[in-house]
Amino acid sequence: MGQGQSQQQQQEPRELSQEERLKIYEQKFQEAEQVNQNVPQSQEQKVEKVEKVEKVEKVEIIQQQIWQLVKQEYIEPDNNKSDQEYKIEKEEEVVQFQQMTPEDVENIWLTRIFQIDRQSQTIKDIKTNIDMKDALTVDFLCDELILGFIQTNEIDIGIRIEWLINGLVSSNNFKETKSSKLVEIPEGEIDLDKHHQLQQALCSFVTTLVLYADTLDIQNLREDNDKLIDFNNKIATLVFENLFDKDNINICLNTLRRYLQYLKSDVSTDDRIQIIEMMLKRQLQKMQNCTLLNFDPLEKGVGLLQIIAEFPELTSEILDSSWGYGKFNKLKYGWEFQKYSIIGQALSLTTFPNDNQKVLEYFKSRVQNQIERQMDQFRVRIKKMITQVYELFKTLLKNQFTRIKLTQLISNVIELNLNVEKIYNIDLQRSCCTCGFIHNFTQVLLRLCSQFIEDIGVIKNKSKQLDLGLLADIFRHPLLKKIYSGQDVVAPDLIAISQPEDNQDQPHLLTIMYLLTQRSLHQNSTIIQQYIQLTEQQNRFHQQGNQRYLELFPIRFALESQLFDKSSVEYTVRFLCFQSQVALNLLENPNKPTNPYGSLPTIFIDDIHQYISIFQLSSDLYLYNQEIQIISEFIAITIARRHLINNPHLRVKGIELFHFFLPQKNNHPNHIKNQIFSQIFKESEIVQQYLIEGLMKVFVDCQKTGSHNQYYEKFKYRYLFCGIINYLLINLNEKYSQKLKSVVKEDQKLFLEFAYLYLRDMSDLLEDCLLKMKQMKEIEIEIDQGVVTRQTQHQETEMHLKTQAIFMHEYYKNVQIISEYEPQAFLNDEIRESFVNSMNFTLKQLNGEDKLQYKIKDMKKVNFSPQEIMGNVINLYINYKDYDIFLEQIVMDDRSYSSDLFKQTADLLEKHYILHQDSIDTFRDIIIKLEKIMIEKEEFLKIDGLPSEFVDPIVQTLMTDPVRLPHSHQIVDRVTIKRILFQSKEDPFDRSPLTEDQLIEEPELKQIIMEFKQQQKAKRQQKQFEQS
Repeated sequence: MGQGQSQQQQQEPRELSQEERLKIYEQKFQEAEQVNQNVPQSQEQKVEKVEKVEKVEKVEIIQQQIWQLVKQEYIEPDNNKSDQEYKIEKEEEVVQFQQMTPEDVENIWLTRIFQIDRQSQTIKDIKTNIDMKDALTVDFLCDELILGFIQTNEIDIGIRIEWLINGLVSSNNFKETKSSKLVEIPEGEIDLDKHHQLQQALCSFVTTLVLYADTLDIQNLREDNDKLIDFNNKIATLVFENLFDKDNINICLNTLRRYLQYLKSDVSTDDRIQIIEMMLKRQLQKMQNCTLLNFDPLEKGVGLLQIIAEFPELTSEILDSSWGYGKFNKLKYGWEFQKYSIIGQALSLTTFPNDNQKVLEYFKSRVQNQIERQMDQFRVRIKKMITQVYELFKTLLKNQFTRIKLTQLISNVIELNLNVEKIYNIDLQRSCCTCGFIHNFTQVLLRLCSQFIEDIGVIKNKSKQLDLGLLADIFRHPLLKKIYSGQDVVAPDLIAISQPEDNQDQPHLLTIMYLLTQRSLHQNSTIIQQYIQLTEQQNRFHQQGNQRYLELFPIRFALESQLFDKSSVEYTVRFLCFQSQVALNLLENPNKPTNPYGSLPTIFIDDIHQYISIFQLSSDLYLYNQEIQIISEFIAITIARRHLINNPHLRVKGIELFHFFLPQKNNHPNHIKNQIFSQIFKESEIVQQYLIEGLMKVFVDCQKTGSHNQYYEKFKYRYLFCGIINYLLINLNEKYSQKLKSVVKEDQKLFLEFAYLYLRDMSDLLEDCLLKMKQMKEIEIEIDQGVVTRQTQHQETEMHLKTQAIFMHEYYKNVQIISEYEPQAFLNDEIRESFVNSMNFTLKQLNGEDKLQYKIKDMKKVNFSPQEIMGNVINLYINYKDYDIFLEQIVMDDRSYSSDLFKQTADLLEKHYILHQDSIDTFRDIIIKLEKIMIEKEEFLKIDGLPSEFVDPIVQTLMTDPVRLPHSHQIVDRVTIKRILFQSKEDPFDRSPLTEDQLIEEPELKQIIMEFKQQQKAKRQQKQFEQS
């Protein structure tokens, strides 16, 4: 039998059963398993194993094809041979097949991959007029056969393109050998240069057909690469479908890489950009109108960019302007980027109802467990796309060709969406990307930063590695100046003049990603604001008994599906922690912070408050108590040091953060979580050092944060203050009462500001509540008389009263607690009178002659408890029972004090068991003291010949410490003028500027008054002796 009649096997190969294939696979993997038997398999390794199995199966199929070709080429069957002769012949053929020449291997290989049958003169089962050679060679195919076939216009162009690319795919099935001149193919080994020659020719034909088909005498229309709807280049579409858009992309991956390598090495820049743009444009077209139920094209689109990213030079050329990453040279608005780029479409999957109204249907009429399951399903799909884009960006950041351009792209996207922050201009917001895209884009950036800050230890270390020069240069750096333009800084007075950095073209990676992510995170806060407004509206409806609150649940579930995703909470909290740690590093000395602290933008502080305020509703926040502690330490320092944050609004918001950390009752849904966070008060030395002072400053700052129409906001923050102080002094007295004493003694100006506003608020709240109850009582009388039209007004008044009564009760409870732990707090000359008069006025309103006009039908319904307030006031009196200056001030209150009122109050306390009997008895003892002081006061008023120069001209009382005013030369009591100066720094007689240090002592007059008092006291004692 001649060379042309050699055979490979004794029998024709048959199709193996599944069990047989599995055994073969097991044998092939045994060696690899033995090598790696102690190495745990990751998900990627498992996928790789499956791909190897598929490859083995593919080899089996190819071997069967090769057998058919060998039989066809070399074997002439002879049916007259015996079995023994046939067996001997087969054994000889096996030997001869193993001794095939390189020309034989090349012939069989080319015949298979190009589906050529020389006997029938067919290619891909299509009859051709191409002159076939006796044996196929690479030279013949490259020079004649391929060109001849693709120029056969009688054959459909789609078939020709498919045949060409299938040849490229098949030729790419090879392995490198130990020899540098050979490659291994299923048929054997072939010369490396021939293999490369064939692939180069195939890639060249593909490129020529797409761009210059007319040079091959093939008709093809050109298209405008800048128009998404122009797909006139039919050959480009065919190449896309056969090479870039295979259903099983894994089959073509290596081929696609080979073609991209060819584009990179052998095609001009303009031509390869055209090719890639055509392919990306077609992929982008398939991505339009994807949904949460059908997003395969989105995955393929990003997957295509990921493959191209393996060639940094190619990606660098399309990052500036392309259908993949956005044509920024033509874009004006954010929505254009989202619609006309693969990245934009990939990150458009969202459950946010404003972007995807259909999603609301999934959350209607479902029970809770179904809703949670649906939310999880949506989260998995959206996270899949976020992860894919993150992996792509991560790849691009690793290479110097693409890193700078990617950061520029991120900056461009943020710039296109700056108008999303203009919440009062809907038209400008509509020009931006959707909130869903912005959220997903931010999540990608957060994940990119997370690789630098994966835990607390790393956060503290990495935060010290930031480029401080770049932090100070955000308003001048090319990547940052537009997106940070107009942003407030935390402390303009602390900004040091600095020179621009020299490394603007190669900025520090962590620092630039930190600053870009920080800006994107703030843009994302617009959806946070929407969620906060939604929950507030839902709570109002619920409190009003309005069933519309139920209608808002589908919207809320849709928002929470993304906002409360575990990874979203994790990456956001860690980044907020990182921001806080960066600031803390610059605040080692809070009184003199390190540059560039003053240049830090205020947006990160605003974001801390907004994100933590909604994450408190998530069950995952408690996992990050260490991160939360760092955040709280930064907030504690900045609310205590006003120069560190100029904006009082931001300082005031700090009080919400600490109120959230308070432990809740056992039945509260956040009970366990808050118990964990409350440890911050106990364990953080920074919080213990700054919090009390900071809270008082925040209380004062509330007065500066709004006008008259923000009345509720002011009391909301001050109500939170009361809750925090209450908890700290009662539960952590040892740690915080000393800080309270320190503030009262060492920062008297601050405490006086606080006390004055506090007492004024308390009086305003009481008067407001009493007025509302008086109105309600009048309305109730009319309703009882049949005036049903007053029902609405009654409900509105009731709602307002409920809130105000809650605030008022907290004030009274808190003033009692402060006076208990630091009695000196309210005894200062400047506020003592206001303090005492406020308490007296409260008793008069609750127990005086007019009390019945405030008695409505249901006090409990409006949260008003006269007994509780009365108890607070009496306990406060008891706290000061040993302070004569306080008791004397009670008696001096002619407007509200009377012995009968106090006795009546004592009787009510006893009758309604408002206080323990011991406390009531103590109060009765105080009444006796007050009566004695009152007798002395009345006797003093009866004195004849009281010199007018002894009397304060303002309050008409005997002076104790007279001082002269420098401009008007009037003499007044020191306590009187101090009280006036506390509210207004001017002379009450001529309005000239005046401060306490300008007061002129009058020691001689003071001595004369003192002697006069002693004389009068001696006369009273003598008179009492004579009467006895």
